[in-house]
Amino acid sequence: MPTKLRVIPRPAQNTRVIIAPTAAPAIASEGRLSYACGKCETILIQNVAPNQVRGVVIKCPACGSYNESP
Repeated sequence: MPTKLRVIPRPAQNTRVIIAPTAAPAIASEGRLSYACGKCETILIQNVAPNQVRGVVIKCPACGSYNESP
């Protein structure tokens, strides 16, 4: 079962790296962890290793919320 990400307000321009994919997942790999949008539960990060994705914000392509990476 994927872990839900924390939904945050839209970051101020040029303060954070924001990934805004047109389809989900935004990031996929071959690890064992997956993360879902904290609002609509769309899988945004799929099958990554621990600490593989850090410090980015992902805009959910399904609902438009901004999610902080783990």
